[in-house]
Amino acid sequence: MSIINKIVSLLIITVLVAMGCDSVTNNESNLETGVLSESIDQQVNVVTSATIITPEDGDVVYGVVDFIAEYGGTLVAPEFPWAVREGGGDCPTSATSVADWTDGTEYTAEDGIFSTTIDMSSYAPGIYCFAINPDGHVSGSPDFRMVSVFELGLSPENKDNCKNNGWVEYGFRNQGQCIRYINTGQDSR
Repeated sequence: MSIINKIVSLLIITVLVAMGCDSVTNNESNLETGVLSESIDQQVNVVTSATIITPEDGDVVYGVVDFIAEYGGTLVAPEFPWAVREGGGDCPTSATSVADWTDGTEYTAEDGIFSTTIDMSSYAPGIYCFAINPDGHVSGSPDFRMVSVFELGLSPENKDNCKNNGWVEYGFRNQGQCIRYINTGQDSR
């Protein structure tokens, strides 16, 4: 396919998406002849905005963590690229992933809300990042990549850790909450 045909193909796809088509074909032979088939070979997300809701930059989280983001636009592709990784900064793909969209971790991305819940209680305390890029895997699409850097705090291992104001170090509001966490696993921080 010549460069001119590729440019024309991209223009046709852009016009169809602007006209409200949720998905378009990207079949080279059909585009070369100027015929758009009704079959869908590639679905394209058309995301206009993205914002991470939680955890926010600088948050300290413990145990089971909810990761939530909002997005504007239309998701038609079955994927919503996201990752939780060790380290901070711009959350590079070279960092060790805790969970992501390719490893089978369950997540939902519907009606403008992305969400997943991850039990991080077995991970070492430290700095982590949450990155979303709802359309970044589509070549030529705008980049709505967002990153939130957060800290995974310590969790007590036994009741003694909660005594003598130890509960403060773990982020609990009082000693009773800390001991309830040890007894039940219910985290109310």
